[in-house]
Amino acid sequence: MKEIRLGWSPDVSHHEHDMRSYGSWTPFTAELRRDYEIVAETANEVFGEGSHWIEERQIRPLARQRLAARAGELLTGEAATSARARQLQRGFRWLRFEPALEQEYVAHVRTAQRPAGIVCGILALATWLIFLAADFVRLDPDERFPDYLYDTWVILTGRVAVIGLLLFGLAAVLAPRRRHRCLTLDVTTALGLLPMAAVSGIIATLYKLDGKSTTDLPLLLLVMSAFFPLGFVFRQALLVAATAALLSVLPGSILLPAELAATHDQLIVMMLLTTVVAGVSGYLREHSHREQFLLRSLLAEQAYLDPLTGLHNRRWMDAHITSARLQAARERTTLAFILLDIDQFKAYNDHYGHEAGDAALTTVAKLVASFARRPLDVASRLDGDEFALLLYDCRLEAARRIAEQLRIELSEAAVAHARSNASILTASIAAVEVGEDEKPDDFYRRADVIRRRLKQAGRDQAAG
Repeated sequence: MKEIRLGWSPDVSHHEHDMRSYGSWTPFTAELRRDYEIVAETANEVFGEGSHWIEERQIRPLARQRLAARAGELLTGEAATSARARQLQRGFRWLRFEPALEQEYVAHVRTAQRPAGIVCGILALATWLIFLAADFVRLDPDERFPDYLYDTWVILTGRVAVIGLLLFGLAAVLAPRRRHRCLTLDVTTALGLLPMAAVSGIIATLYKLDGKSTTDLPLLLLVMSAFFPLGFVFRQALLVAATAALLSVLPGSILLPAELAATHDQLIVMMLLTTVVAGVSGYLREHSHREQFLLRSLLAEQAYLDPLTGLHNRRWMDAHITSARLQAARERTTLAFILLDIDQFKAYNDHYGHEAGDAALTTVAKLVASFARRPLDVASRLDGDEFALLLYDCRLEAARRIAEQLRIELSEAAVAHARSNASILTASIAAVEVGEDEKPDDFYRRADVIRRRLKQAGRDQAAG
């Protein structure tokens, strides 16, 4: 990963707010490099050749990780103060986020680990089918169905019962969610893993009582498997692992005679150590996973937010339109689109400076955002001095009224504009109704035609 910044001679004096952003190390992009080249070329013409230059540096992975942890220094706009940024800065030593964020993370884990959970379930089913076949091989040759001994019936019944549970769990995970809303991946895994531990403990104990050779390795693997990607967060995995360990050793503690107690005590110690070691590994893995979850979420927020105003950008608007249109078609309602273009904003910037221009854009952004009052309404900054509103369940007449109200409230804000005929900041606002199968570019274009007409008609108007 590379970073870039603009450097200049100590003999050069700038206004701090003019060059603050250029002098800080910023993640490198080709577009940013071109912008800096233009700035450096212009500055060298003003202050003298060689007075300004461009610096680049490569960030090592460890350094990049440290920088990413300081989210407030790398992020801008709303993303820098979001719940994810706060959580990343505050840390999560006990592997728990704020309630709303924790709920989102748990849902993410269940969804993201679903494919791995299915694979683990298939492997567990195949393993138990092999164990069942091995049990038949180890049967006493004198035993014939259905005249099995009591111990044999317990072993075979336990195996078949667990296989049935595994089949049910796989069917529940693979089935549409609406059919099994309560059977999430973690619940399904627990319903399979804990009976497996109990049955494995009983079978191992019966084999030991019958004097048949057996191994306790499957019991240890069951405890370790609680920390596999099976839809558990760490605290759930630790609880399931501890419960599985208890269920595995409990039958032996009750049924084994004194002469086998020493061997069983060794198993208990091994179970305890396995739970601790697997728990430490699970803790470290989830801590890293939670950090990556926050960082990826922050990057996604940053990609869809305008850094200055905190509004959504054009990319988010285009993505949201698809889901809003599907919802509107389902509910047989309409969408409206409002395009706001600040009048003579370049003249405003030239007269008052970029800092005042940014403040004006922020003021307009807050006003536009105040009209996005329902969950599917979206306010966005499209580009420069253009803003947009996508309004759900809104006809053209209602959109026209909202556009006019938006124009009035902007005028009432009375932001001084000495280079405007109105002496205040105004806007030309176009409203259109979105067609059922219309693409974003199409209704953007229709709104832009209206906006141009309003500009030619004298500005400070709303129409649709």
